[in-house]
Amino acid sequence: MKHIIFFLLTISVSHAFTLNNNFGASFKKNKVKVAIAEDSICTGITADELESLIGPAVNDFWNEVPTSRLRLKPSGFAKRIITADINTARLCSPTDSVCIADATTKGQPLLPPVDGIVISCNSTADNYSASSVIAVTVPNSFSGKKIAGAVILINDSGNFKNLSHSDRIGVIAHEIGHAIGLGHAENKEPEALMYYKTVDLRRSLGEDDIRGVTYLYPVKIDACGLMDSLVASTVVMKKDDDDEGSGGTPFWQMGIGLFFFVILSEILRLLKRREARPAF
Repeated sequence: MKHIIFFLLTISVSHAFTLNNNFGASFKKNKVKVAIAEDSICTGITADELESLIGPAVNDFWNEVPTSRLRLKPSGFAKRIITADINTARLCSPTDSVCIADATTKGQPLLPPVDGIVISCNSTADNYSASSVIAVTVPNSFSGKKIAGAVILINDSGNFKNLSHSDRIGVIAHEIGHAIGLGHAENKEPEALMYYKTVDLRRSLGEDDIRGVTYLYPVKIDACGLMDSLVASTVVMKKDDDDEGSGGTPFWQMGIGLFFFVILSEILRLLKRREARPAF
């Protein structure tokens, strides 16, 4: 029994993923909208073509993880950002004083905080560490230690426009990984979507990606509240699809909860039987 428990604990703590911030921030909401900036202008790709990449980038990758409670929702076009031109403005984290000071010195307007995940093309070289960088992602809105919004900027002078359709989807999915709180996977995980180098024909998440998103957005299993979950699931089916709250518990999640509840009960039963054995 001790070996089984040790094995489960080993699985839960073994990982090679990294986080994109020093306090492990993740989105507060379980449902996060992903949209293209309404006034985005891209070279070699239309806004509609860019918008069409969101669906497969979220549904074929991040929404496929049953152990994560996060669900990303393609949401068309985000409203125009009035206070800055998203195609040329500087993107800084609100805690990055060096970036903010540099933008101020150069007279560059800062992109204001956004809600959810907003994607746009951008031609300002200072947003990218090198001209070869295809895209950059920065959470630029926080609620306490939780992410409220993140911006994905595609380098308008980069190679994104020359990529195949499937590789464009892979790039967007990779950047969404940064937006939800993940950093680059370590060098020993080249099969991961979050690997630091571009991998051609990326079709699905790697095991390390799954561990990372599960770490940040774990499914909450409350065996004691299992009956409450049944009621909550009935209620959430009646809610509007645009509801941004945590909602109720999906049926598959209840199944997982029931499974672990049964396993835990069986372990406790075996332990009690072992304790009840007479000593010889």
